Amino acid sequence: TLTVQSNGSTISTKSVTISLVTPVGPGTKTIPPSNALIIPVVAHLQGARGPFQSDVRLTNTSNASVQYQVTYTPIRTDGTKTSKTTAVTADAGQTVALNDVVKDFFGIGATDAPGDAGAGALEIRPLNSGSTLNYAASRTFTFNDKGTFGQFIAAIPFNQFATKASAIPIPGIPMPTGNPVLSMQQIANSSKFNTNLGIVEGSGAAASGMIRILDDRGTLVRAVPYSLQPGELQQNNIASYDVGNLDDGRIEVTVESPTGAVSAYASVLDKITNDPLAVTPVQVSQISASRYVLPGMAALGGANNFHSDIRIYNGGSGQAVVNATFYPQNNGTPKTFGPFSIEPGGVRAFDDAVVSMFNADGQGGSIVLTTNGNTSMVSTGRTYTIDPQGGTFGQFIPGVSPSEGIGTGDRPVQILQLEQSDNFRSNLGLAELSGSPARVRVTAYVPDSKLGVSTELDLGANEFRQLGRVLSSFNLGSNIYNARISVEVTSGTGRVAAYGSVIDNFSTDPTFVPAK
Repeated sequence: TLTVQSNGSTISTKSVTISLVTPVGPGTKTIPPSNALIIPVVAHLQGARGPFQSDVRLTNTSNASVQYQVTYTPIRTDGTKTSKTTAVTADAGQTVALNDVVKDFFGIGATDAPGDAGAGALEIRPLNSGSTLNYAASRTFTFNDKGTFGQFIAAIPFNQFATKASAIPIPGIPMPTGNPVLSMQQIANSSKFNTNLGIVEGSGAAASGMIRILDDRGTLVRAVPYSLQPGELQQNNIASYDVGNLDDGRIEVTVESPTGAVSAYASVLDKITNDPLAVTPVQVSQISASRYVLPGMAALGGANNFHSDIRIYNGGSGQAVVNATFYPQNNGTPKTFGPFSIEPGGVRAFDDAVVSMFNADGQGGSIVLTTNGNTSMVSTGRTYTIDPQGGTFGQFIPGVSPSEGIGTGDRPVQILQLEQSDNFRSNLGLAELSGSPARVRVTAYVPDSKLGVSTELDLGANEFRQLGRVLSSFNLGSNIYNARISVEVTSGTGRVAAYGSVIDNFSTDPTFVPAK
């Protein structure tokens, strides 16, 4: 309330609303530099079972301060006309927390009035640096008296968007031949799950193509054209495409226009628990490997009752013959399954895979898939717990090939948005990918600290190791927020992948945070 006084007497009062947000101005969408990051969707919305918000983390691991232009483009709008921008500075080694970014940084939802809400795409563009040592992560979640239920939304480097553009090619990426295709699997439209598909344009030019929805046999269920304005995000429930019942499906998004650059995501929602998980896209034409590793697979009873369902898609033109090996945590005895075949365009599904494939009930570890020669396969897993009502809380875990891991001399990978508190705990997963040993340095960083705390450990060939409540092991205090972990291979010939799993202590909902 604003009060006006004269000679000690009140002569007028007025109620005013002050929005405590950062300075924001109108912006426009232009082609980003190759080191820009784009988060396909952030939100501040009222959902059916509670409010949704997006918390973003931005990390600068370079040795100099970087100023970032952060641009928000509302959903279903032309980014050259409707975008809003603000500036954020991150000092060397700093992680900046952008909590409830849509509300607190762009003012959407600040009045709490009905209809004051929104969602859109977020671009993070370094202004004074060509460094690629920029990392971002986002968690979009809803919350109620039982805790939080959320999903990790990856910040996608602009140079990983799919494009046919020849007039303004993406820097550093050779022009593709044919129409680029983004693939997402382990999606459903059924009595248990529904799926929202998001597609986003990243270059500031219009784009168009096709959305193809297929079943697990590779049979086309529905093909729908799409058209995106510059910088536009669209999100639709796949039920609106009249796909019928689809227990186990896959989505392809093609880019067929000579302009524009596109990425996508699928958000799969459990209808009982309202728990979402985000499925990340891959360009299958860029995959060529004979070895694929799925870390964090489990069949554990008790209070947690973790299970893992996996899907393996053959994106090649010939039949793939696959052998699978389960490597239990703590150097347990490996178990094998196969060989089995996957036809071109087909998906093999293994529910509760640790039990159904390896009869390894009560164990957790990694599953290694091998083929005789290079193939274009996509392996994914969903590790989840089941609640008393039959609903699930889970996390989507993409498979990785040795070339996607790090080895001796490679740049450390970063895992953001970790926490150890009364509300959350964080686990760290490490997997050796190539069948050779490696020594690994793990370093934890907390806000306002220029130095990290490190430990080193040895990973054997094919070893999977999960470090529970990893931040507590560094003796950084009882409540640690906005932490970051870096993972580096210091010696050995092995290659390593890493991830974080942040678990809500009240809802038990896990969020998978891949290393970048």
